[in-house]
Amino acid sequence: SATGKRNDDEAVISRFYAQVIDRVSGLPGVKSAGVVSRLPLETNGMDQEPFYPEGDKSYADKIPPLQLVTTVGGDYFKTMGMQLIAGRSFDAPDRQRWDDAVISRETAIQFWQDSTGQRVVGKRFQLLPGGPWRTIIGVVGSVRDTSLSAPPTMGGYARGGAPSEGDSIAKKFGSSVYRTMALVVKTSGDPLAITSAVQRV
Repeated sequence: SATGKRNDDEAVISRFYAQVIDRVSGLPGVKSAGVVSRLPLETNGMDQEPFYPEGDKSYADKIPPLQLVTTVGGDYFKTMGMQLIAGRSFDAPDRQRWDDAVISRETAIQFWQDSTGQRVVGKRFQLLPGGPWRTIIGVVGSVRDTSLSAPPTMGGYARGGAPSEGDSIAKKFGSSVYRTMALVVKTSGDPLAITSAVQRV
């Protein structure tokens, strides 16, 4: 079926990025590495979606504020210096649920009036009315993701990768597999010293 073929393609893509992250992470001088569907401050790959919080009737007849939806893999948050202020980050792909999500502090404030993120963990939301529920497993601190002069960004993050057996495309958080992802690397020394080695990987 078309869905089966897509799942196979996504599995290949997911394995490719997992191998890239593992190999880059093992290079001398690399502290951490990850991949992302859209680099901060870039417009290419930007995906904005409305969040419909469970039990919030105020959005029954209007569209909620748009949130920036980003797919990440590997140690993206650690590599980018994004602090987890509540809950946990994504687990290894074979232990990660497809309906899990991490959100920003600003999204926690917008919908749940919770600047700590503590009360938000375990809450659910939909990207479309009647769509599948997403469960918040963690909250990251404020990030100026679209502009250094703009307020911190409201948004959510999904773990990139292929669906495990039994998962359907419709259950996933947005488009969780991208053919083109940006690689982010944190080094212990001069990044230019490992550029060639990373490019070879």
